[in-house]
Amino acid sequence: MLNAENYLKNLRFLNETFILKEVEGDWADYFFVQDYRDTFESYFALIDYAFIYNADMRYYYIQTEANRNRVRLNKFDTVVLLVLRRLYHNKKQEITSNDKILVSIEEIVSHVRTTNIFNPEKKLNAYVDTLRKFRLHKIVDFTGSKLTSTSMIQVLSSILVIIPQDEIENIAKSLEALKDEEGGEENEEMDED
Repeated sequence: MLNAENYLKNLRFLNETFILKEVEGDWADYFFVQDYRDTFESYFALIDYAFIYNADMRYYYIQTEANRNRVRLNKFDTVVLLVLRRLYHNKKQEITSNDKILVSIEEIVSHVRTTNIFNPEKKLNAYVDTLRKFRLHKIVDFTGSKLTSTSMIQVLSSILVIIPQDEIENIAKSLEALKDEEGGEENEEMDED
């Protein structure tokens, strides 16, 4: 039976999707969920969610088995997400598995500019808003509330759930397709689990 603490952690999963060991603020929850994994699996099965544990990357997440709780991404969010995934892949090849994947906002801006998708170019505030949205959904992490172009952003391993390794070659094609789309980016939305 779920006690109040389990119930609150279930709500956290429904709001955030991921609990990652690599995020310091998640450590207590990560080990709590690990201790009561069977209870969480049973609970989420009742409400049509798959409760998934990735032992290699050390995170738990839920995935809807119905078409609900999807995040709407506009074109700009999608481009930044694809760029973050490419940066994660490139940096992961350079470092050991225990190191954090850190990128500066300046790097992200530079890579988005090379896509030539947005004319005129987006202002720093647009990047900050998108990165805050991604932090809320545990795709990136950063400290502080004021971000500058030199601020460092940790790209979390949860990005592998959103864009798996076998899709890495399709990122360039996806960016090119977004470049070729007509219409404003504000009305271009994609659904993500």
